[in-house]
Amino acid sequence: MKKIKLFIVFLFYSQIVFSQTTFKGLVIDEANKSIPFVNVLIKADSSNVILAYTYSKENGVYTLKTSKRGMFNLTFSALG
Repeated sequence: MKKIKLFIVFLFYSQIVFSQTTFKGLVIDEANKSIPFVNVLIKADSSNVILAYTYSKENGVYTLKTSKRGMFNLTFSALG
């Protein structure tokens, strides 16, 4: 029983260590149409350092993950 409790404790702490923050969304315009290939950046709020980046897919959907915690700025940019 003691080994099982110890295993559960280690399992819990490993989830905390490997946890990530995930941002998912849909980029749309004023007419509610999806916008493809928009650059999406996660920047640290305090230092403005880029932590992760991606672009929206053809349907406007994006997914970003970062292992950092804290306050973030999401920046979107596109050409055209």
